[in-house]
Amino acid sequence: MPIGVVQVKGTFERGEVVACLDGEGVEIARGLINYSSDQARRILRTASSEIATRLGFVEEPELIHRSNLVLRQDQAVSSASNSTNPSASASASSNRSSS
Repeated sequence: MPIGVVQVKGTFERGEVVACLDGEGVEIARGLINYSSDQARRILRTASSEIATRLGFVEEPELIHRSNLVLRQDQAVSSASNSTNPSASASASSNRSSS
């Protein structure tokens, strides 16, 4: 669900691997993104039921499906213990370097 994502960094296309960061910028996961960076910016903090209203279409109800997400156990555990709501401060950024 895009409702928990508060920021999108970088440029990426649907299907690319992106990093998910906590509020302090620490990578907690990586996954295959279902929307481009431009589309993801338009649906930030949006309930899945509102994606079609914002974009005019729905590819998937989530930015990254859990089947396409790999958590970094070392970071996810420490982030969860240091934050009351770690998912609310997630962001997606591409691993691709900009040129």
